[in-house]
Amino acid sequence: MSLMHKKSKAGSAAQQLRYRYTNFLETLPVKKNTVFYHAYRTRIMAGNPFAIFQELMHREEFADWEHYWVYSDESQLEYDTFQRYAAYENVHYVKKFSDEHLKAMAACQYL
Repeated sequence: MSLMHKKSKAGSAAQQLRYRYTNFLETLPVKKNTVFYHAYRTRIMAGNPFAIFQELMHREEFADWEHYWVYSDESQLEYDTFQRYAAYENVHYVKKFSDEHLKAMAACQYL
């Protein structure tokens, strides 16, 4: 496969991703009290996004907020930080580039 052919395939995949996201962005309403988190190239729940998430999870006034974390590989869901919050009904894990990921990114009130 030529380098030019690889680039055109990648370009079309990126265009399809943009099209899917734009469609969700234009058709879905923004959901109040929702937060979308993306940290460390979707590898782990850590850093400033995780600190904000923990603070919101521990405050009573944010008890009804929904939280969406994006991950890139199924094995990440076995990590302690993912497991710790897996049973919470208001914490959702969405696979990178899935429709659920793009919908959450388009509809969450806070990114």
